[in-house]
Amino acid sequence: MKTSSHVKSFYQVLWLVFIVGLVAGCQTSTSKPQAESKATDTNFPSWVTELPVKSGWAYGVGSAELLGDPSAVAQLARNRARLDLIRSLKVSISGQSINQITVSGNGVEQAARQRVVSNVDAFDVEGLEVAESYTSNSHVFVLMALDRNKAGNIVKRQMSEIELELEKSEPLSGSVLEQLKQLSPSLRLESQWLAKAEQYRILTGRTDTLLNDRIRQDNKKLASLLDQLKLHVTAINPDGETLLPAVRAELTGKGFIIRPSQQDADLRLTLGVIKRSQVENGREYAHLTSIVELLDPENRLIMQGNPKAKGVSGVVGRAEEKAIEQLADEIMNLVMAAILP
Repeated sequence: MKTSSHVKSFYQVLWLVFIVGLVAGCQTSTSKPQAESKATDTNFPSWVTELPVKSGWAYGVGSAELLGDPSAVAQLARNRARLDLIRSLKVSISGQSINQITVSGNGVEQAARQRVVSNVDAFDVEGLEVAESYTSNSHVFVLMALDRNKAGNIVKRQMSEIELELEKSEPLSGSVLEQLKQLSPSLRLESQWLAKAEQYRILTGRTDTLLNDRIRQDNKKLASLLDQLKLHVTAINPDGETLLPAVRAELTGKGFIIRPSQQDADLRLTLGVIKRSQVENGREYAHLTSIVELLDPENRLIMQGNPKAKGVSGVVGRAEEKAIEQLADEIMNLVMAAILP
């Protein structure tokens, strides 16, 4: 079946044929034909402009101009064919995956989910193979093929391996901070499983919801623990003291519970800030350079960072507000890295 994603490339190839035809027409009649490994430009195989149709298979085509190292050109054509095939797979099934389970709520919960999925591999498949290749006077063309059911079986096996790993997880125990750290590996495995389930759906058209209930429950656990997480925030220098109320307000707005006493907190956050402001052409610029340390209840250092923030505005005072908002985002990301390793 000819997919709509190849309409543009079809016309591009027709234009290439037209140009090459003009060049070929300028050659003398005594010129010798190319060797078999480099076919004449008038003999494009049909798959260059129209992908093959075979039940249970997916195809992609890629090309590269014959410039430079031939092996590098061939590899570039293969890479483009691979990307074309994956792109066609993604658009072949419309709608959102029923496995797409996300954490809704405040900024803290959203940042936690982003932290969990940050290391999940991008869409990729195993089993791709070069079905055909063609070399013209000016380009290399590659046809990539994929047995969808075979690739789907590979992904299903990978999902089963993740399921076995998840079965090894132990019940959560201890403090809020300890439970978050214990939950983190399961959340990452579940995110990997969801990504594989989406690949499986795209490859085979079938859905797998085996872990959906568990994933929902773990997401609820994550949200509950984050709602209980308490921070104590202090400043260690004059600029930090000046900005501390605004930073606390921003962190509170994102969903953190800020405690006045470190004895009541799960995490202690110390903040040092160097503030620099300037006005140019009627616009105010605020630059914040900071050092942030996160300590556990026993005052052990668990994370350190140097987030920077910048705000620009034509309204007096607004640039600093924007910089503080950005700094609070960076601090939140540091906290997520500490509690969800």
